[in-house]
Amino acid sequence: MFAFLDVSTAYFIAGLMYFIMPLIVWGSLRNTRHPSVTHWFIGGEFFALGILLLAVRPQVPEWASYDLANSLLALGSLLRLKGLLQLQDKHHHNAALIILGVAHSGGYILARQLLPDTPLFFVWSLLCIALELGLLSWHAHRIAQDQSLPSMRWLAGIYTPLVLLLLVRATTAVLWGNEPPNILTNNAVSVWIAMLGVVAAVVSNTSFLAMFVERAAKEREAQLALTAQRQATDILASKIAELDRQRSAYTMASTLSHELSQPLTSIQLYLDIWRANPQHTELQTILQGVDESTQLATGILQRMRDYGNSQRIQLQTVDLLKIHQQVMALLHNWLKAENISTQLHTNTPAALIEGDALQLSQVLINLYRNAAQASAQQARPQLHIHISSSPSHVTLQVRDNGPGFSPEALAQGGRVNFTSTKEQGMGIGLSIVRNIVEQHNADITLSNAPEGGALVQITFPATK
Repeated sequence: MFAFLDVSTAYFIAGLMYFIMPLIVWGSLRNTRHPSVTHWFIGGEFFALGILLLAVRPQVPEWASYDLANSLLALGSLLRLKGLLQLQDKHHHNAALIILGVAHSGGYILARQLLPDTPLFFVWSLLCIALELGLLSWHAHRIAQDQSLPSMRWLAGIYTPLVLLLLVRATTAVLWGNEPPNILTNNAVSVWIAMLGVVAAVVSNTSFLAMFVERAAKEREAQLALTAQRQATDILASKIAELDRQRSAYTMASTLSHELSQPLTSIQLYLDIWRANPQHTELQTILQGVDESTQLATGILQRMRDYGNSQRIQLQTVDLLKIHQQVMALLHNWLKAENISTQLHTNTPAALIEGDALQLSQVLINLYRNAAQASAQQARPQLHIHISSSPSHVTLQVRDNGPGFSPEALAQGGRVNFTSTKEQGMGIGLSIVRNIVEQHNADITLSNAPEGGALVQITFPATK
């Protein structure tokens, strides 16, 4: 049937194709720097040399066309299998590959030396090559499925019929022992193996090359998707920043309105007293009260202007106790009008930290006002402030005797809005306070005190 075909020539062509195609793959992927490319290329060249030695068996010594050729086929198959394993990030199969290679070559040489007149060594070689090509086909299928690389299905598909033909050839060698144990025997199965080998050389290497093209395309798509996601995140961040700016503007406006209400009301009261009695005997006292209230209003405006102009914190050594005293002076009239009692507990004459005095003042104003407003509905509203110092930390605790934090506020750690219960309250979110605190490398925690009320604790690193 295939008398017109020379099996040796077919194997020689297959060997040349196995030699040329890995060179093309290597040249195309030389910049990829993936170790699988190196193993695939070297394995393909060894496999090609093994096939070429088989093809020229009549012209070379037996040890070269039998033992050496068989070892090169085993080494080439296993190196290419190593490349596919690396594509799956499987790097722990070296021992198994070495054992398989030693069993293939060693078993072949041993059987040929001990039983040269039987087809055992020939069948052993066919079965080992079938196993190795079967593993190539299986791992190519896994790569195609797991990594969505359709090109690897061609590699898996071309080796599957070749494995079946090798198994058929091994079976015929056992059943019909009258045929010489030689792959170059001119029968139908040997011819089909040779012809399919030529096709496999082209298809397998083309599939391997196409797989890297597909991987590069998928990586580009992933990079484009990541870039789009980052752009969407940047847009969202800019919108959030705009909302924060709007909220800050509202906060400053509401704070300014409420803070100025006290000194302006005082000025109005003093003027009403003077209008009711222009000849009032304590005119000097009235004018002094107006002057003090005016200075207080000026100070509030200056503080709010500084707050609005501050873009980043300026760290320097500051005394948290002194900042507390300044804040209490600013809130004194309001706390007195609200009939809120405040108590300071401290264990140190100075609590030195690295911070921005203006930003820290805003934090304390926010905490004190909200704590005071949370206690406003109590019969005796109280505000307890603890400032303690240790060699490594300075701790600020603000506790009120109000209803305490809601479960939502505790669960979200202050990322919900922390607002007062009164309409004229500041409305500043505790998340803004948290942001300022974190810029000072400090920690803030929320809890409900055992004796009742909300407890906010801020822990600053102490100045070295």
